[in-house]
Amino acid sequence: MTRVPLYNTFMARTPKKQSDPSPKWKRFIDKSVRDGRYRSTREAIDEAIKLLAERDVARANFAEYARNAIEEGAEAIERGEVFDGPSVMAELRRRRQAVRNRKTA
Repeated sequence: MTRVPLYNTFMARTPKKQSDPSPKWKRFIDKSVRDGRYRSTREAIDEAIKLLAERDVARANFAEYARNAIEEGAEAIERGEVFDGPSVMAELRRRRQAVRNRKTA
């Protein structure tokens, strides 16, 4: 009986990671390189990964901002620093009208 090393058995069952873009994106990258937007496929892929990383950071920053804004709003409510909707809308209409009046004056 031939023994198969455990490593080979594990690797046979482990799905391979796909690192090539789908045909749709391959065509897009190839065209971008041909059109001169990128010097190489590697440069185009590096730029795509950089943009994904920047988007991830922006999402994390927004999530942090939203959590802080919600917390500040909850604290303002606890202190009684709230305004009713009709009052806020009336103030916004007043400010909009003031801006319009300045433009026509």
